[in-house]
Amino acid sequence: MPKTEITLQPMQKTLFFSDVKAYMQPDEVLETYIRSSLGIKKGLMIPNNVGIIDSSYYNNPDNDGNIGIALVNTSNKAVTINAGERIMQGIFKKYLVADNDNVLTSKRTGGIGSSGE
Repeated sequence: MPKTEITLQPMQKTLFFSDVKAYMQPDEVLETYIRSSLGIKKGLMIPNNVGIIDSSYYNNPDNDGNIGIALVNTSNKAVTINAGERIMQGIFKKYLVADNDNVLTSKRTGGIGSSGE
């Protein structure tokens, strides 16, 4: 999904944006995972193992909800991702909130890493 070719050196991390947005209901989340073939064959991983996209991420003021993809090359060789190459997959899930949960009441004011601020 990158717009241009990206080459990651061994142990290098990168973040790029997918130009994909996902509208969800307040009780839904999108979990994103790297395609298994890229982890097995090329040694690419998501640094936090799974990407969690909250429903409030859609249309946020930092990047308009454009889903970011962070990758790290865990191999000992440079890895190239071609422009438009499919690298991620996602699963939409419903979730429940526990009684007396500390639900965020303020509106999201940013993009990645801002839902707990």
